[in-house]
Amino acid sequence: MLINGRHKMFRYRGLIALFVLATLGYIAVSFAAFRMPETIADAENCGFLPGEFVAAGQLTYERTQAWWVSFQRKDEIWIAFSLGLAAAFVGFALSIGRRAGGGVATGAAMGGGVLALSALCVSCLAPVLSVVGLGLAGSLLAGLPKWLIALNTLMLTGWGALYLTRRGRACPMPRSETLMSSHSKTAGAEVAMLPKTFMVGAAIVAATLLIPQDATATDYATVLQPAKPGLPLAHPIATTDIAPPPFSEIADRPVKPAYVPGLPGLPQGRAVKDDFGVPRPPKFDGVVIRKSRVENGEVVIPAGGLFYLEDTWGGEVALRGEPMPVLGRMPTYVDYDMSIVVKENVTIPAGKSAVVGGTVYQYYATVGHEKLANHALHVKTIAGTDWEWAFGSPVLSMSEPGWWGTRFNQLYNQGQARDVTPQKIVFDWISGVRMDRLLLADNKVFAGLAGAGDEWKSGNRTIRVAAIDATAGTVQIEVVEDGKVALTRTLGPVKNELLIEDHDARRALVFEHGDIAGFLSPWPEPFKDGKANLKIYDKAFSLNYGQDYAPDARFAVYPVGCPTGHNFGFMLVNKDEIRLKPGAAFNGPEGYFKIALDRLNGDKVAAWHVEDREGNRSVNLGGADVANVDLVLGQGRVAGQAILKDVGRAMLARTYQSLAEASGQAAAANTGTQPAPHEAAQPAVTAGFSPGLLAGIGILFLGCAGVGYEVGRRRRA
Repeated sequence: MLINGRHKMFRYRGLIALFVLATLGYIAVSFAAFRMPETIADAENCGFLPGEFVAAGQLTYERTQAWWVSFQRKDEIWIAFSLGLAAAFVGFALSIGRRAGGGVATGAAMGGGVLALSALCVSCLAPVLSVVGLGLAGSLLAGLPKWLIALNTLMLTGWGALYLTRRGRACPMPRSETLMSSHSKTAGAEVAMLPKTFMVGAAIVAATLLIPQDATATDYATVLQPAKPGLPLAHPIATTDIAPPPFSEIADRPVKPAYVPGLPGLPQGRAVKDDFGVPRPPKFDGVVIRKSRVENGEVVIPAGGLFYLEDTWGGEVALRGEPMPVLGRMPTYVDYDMSIVVKENVTIPAGKSAVVGGTVYQYYATVGHEKLANHALHVKTIAGTDWEWAFGSPVLSMSEPGWWGTRFNQLYNQGQARDVTPQKIVFDWISGVRMDRLLLADNKVFAGLAGAGDEWKSGNRTIRVAAIDATAGTVQIEVVEDGKVALTRTLGPVKNELLIEDHDARRALVFEHGDIAGFLSPWPEPFKDGKANLKIYDKAFSLNYGQDYAPDARFAVYPVGCPTGHNFGFMLVNKDEIRLKPGAAFNGPEGYFKIALDRLNGDKVAAWHVEDREGNRSVNLGGADVANVDLVLGQGRVAGQAILKDVGRAMLARTYQSLAEASGQAAAANTGTQPAPHEAAQPAVTAGFSPGLLAGIGILFLGCAGVGYEVGRRRRA
């Protein structure tokens, strides 16, 4: 009896140890696998608020604190508790082994493993479960609250423990069997090995989950299709993911925005020509405000809620001497750096969107007939440029493979889907271009043919042609500073078949040194009469994706790229929250424009306006039912075309109503009719229980019934 009591004591100590080890082990694995989010979307998925995201890989918390905040907000303690219970139950089932029956014990142990797996599938480790083929299980359980899974695990393991205990008591092991035959010893050894096997398997799974993803990364340079067969990829594949500007998704468009066509100091349709006299697409100034609200007697524009947009009507081309407006100045667009961002395992629910690099993909619509269905993507930029006018919309289908099938290719915006349904599109991988840098220059030093020995001054620096080899197609440039050669650069040869899109071919023609830049011009010809066709600039500067706008650090800059390799303007986005009291105004970048709040009426914006730096004002954009200062200003490719698909009707209705109020024409009151709403009524969303939640509640009732049954049997016994 004493031995039996000690056996039970050691058994329960072992189960407690298993519970503690599994719980602490999950917490340790969670900490080791935690990565600082690279995007706002990643941060929100980890439980952080948009305001806590600083930049790619940076939060307002250091890593350890960030992990703990995420662990608490994502209710990961319930997952740790569930895994501890499941591990303890597996240990109990294996320890009771032959007393309850080998088959029953094995089945119970497997059930405990399923419980542990279900907990892992809704944990914060779920995104890497696809490594071991468990992503589908995670998607099936994703809607279940973690506390419900923990409660189900408690009830089911409790039921299983009561059942196994009853079986063990009903089938005591005969005394004679304590002297086991060799066969029994072998079976006993196998049972004894089961806990070790379980622990080894768990260690293998944990190690698999911790494998660095880069170790098995796909080489997308061999997967992506170039512009033409046989050509290299025009742009390098990005090695880092830089966060896009806040509110880049379709759901973040302005709500019932005011519309202003333009102001004298925010010109529209500026005509420009490049160095060859060729007219380039007209240029437009644009201003957009989204996500604004009235709060505590102030108007609030969140960080990222306001942006200025250089809104070109068409692509801007490097190496052509094309002027580009920058807040009233007209520097020359010299060169650019673009990369291709690839993301794996991307799910886009119907009607929603996802950002990949500088590209925004929206699952727009499904068209079906009987068993056939095709599903359309809208492809846009972070600024809102819609590529449908240029490339059409990719149409994917699992049932109509003769069309696009499950793969699309729009230059370097490409993707491979593995699941396409009316509810969502799941991509194995999807790519988007990102314009990482624009190189511009305020002053042209020289343009034309130059021979060896020619030189030009820029302050205390001298730019000179050191040598020309027209046969090889190269020219050597030197920059001399304080009497010493500070830069030597050989430019060329020109590869016309790859220009202008190819990064390496273009960079072979360009040199930079401080604020000096220049290039060997391919047009009309790079060399003539032994001289090189050069363009040289000073006062050069860069606009770098996601970095501060140097003249006004309150704003971050985001160049906007086209998959052809053309530039499509740039955004200047406010980095910090803006709060305006009545009578106050906020100055845009470099004071180029201002947003002025004139009067509030409770939670409504009775009067506000936008003003250019010359003092020209818009009409009053407020009104009796205006609840924000959301704005679309301009007539460019975004403000005058693309954004109209999303908010055009609401914007037009608000404009008409504002004009009617301003002119005192209360048409609705005079005729007795109701005014048209600002936007189409949205269908009501009925709250309810998801199938997954109903299944979880059903399992909970089953577990409660099982525990009640076992307790009832014990009382009757």
